[in-house]
Amino acid sequence: MSGPTEVLADGPARMLGRAGSPLEIVKLPAGAFFQRRYLRMHERRLYELSPFCETCPPLFRQLDAISGPERLSIAEFKDRLATGLAELDDDILNVMSAVLPPGEYIPLLLRLSPRLVVPGEPGDYFAEERSEAFEIEVSDHEIQPSSPYYRGTTMHLREGRGLFEFVLPIHPSFLDAERVLHYQTLIRQGLSPTAIAFSVLDVSSSVDTDLPVCPVHFALGHFLLDGHHKMRAAAELGTPLKVMTVLSTSMGKARREAVLQLASALAGREGTGSDLLR
Repeated sequence: MSGPTEVLADGPARMLGRAGSPLEIVKLPAGAFFQRRYLRMHERRLYELSPFCETCPPLFRQLDAISGPERLSIAEFKDRLATGLAELDDDILNVMSAVLPPGEYIPLLLRLSPRLVVPGEPGDYFAEERSEAFEIEVSDHEIQPSSPYYRGTTMHLREGRGLFEFVLPIHPSFLDAERVLHYQTLIRQGLSPTAIAFSVLDVSSSVDTDLPVCPVHFALGHFLLDGHHKMRAAAELGTPLKVMTVLSTSMGKARREAVLQLASALAGREGTGSDLLR
């Protein structure tokens, strides 16, 4: 298992994003009794997410990729992100805000240890922990991941609750090997390259509470907006990587109180009154 994720810096919840931004989470078809939930960019469905039902198991299933990425590492920030952030950067948050759907977010600077996972191979959460806790037909491809992803920390919370962290690419899985080696060189030199992400927290409860596993799964998903080569470099080296992300308090399946408590728990602070502590 990878090492625990650390919160290096965090800020108060704030409003970010703008109407008409290219990134959004939608429920389709509109008006239907049962709706599927998607992460879209420029109206392209990038990921299918777990529907808004309490017992629907966690899901991050990649459907498409952005071949022409949203470039957050524009010239003025490229070197800053390559060498690594030491604190939350308001300049970069302002740039991120232009591509985010409007809402309340908690800014976080994390240090996590990514582990690359191929669906169906050892370490795949969806084939292992999720299958142990939820009734799932392995042959049902619609609720299985379709592309490699990264796992972060796994935390066992009180009263049968578990936190499972994922880093989810939005660009094609094929990466430039020279760029990956470039970031590995920077990491070996002691620098701390920083990736950029947009995060949501989902929660799902198994109907079978008699299972000898955590029946409630909190799924923390970080969608990479910038830093795919950095993430692969760190995963191949087995070293931590910094990620500056904004965690939505309203776009996941977990209630706002649970999102706030999660941020406090990761930062080592006590909190009360959330799903995590009940």
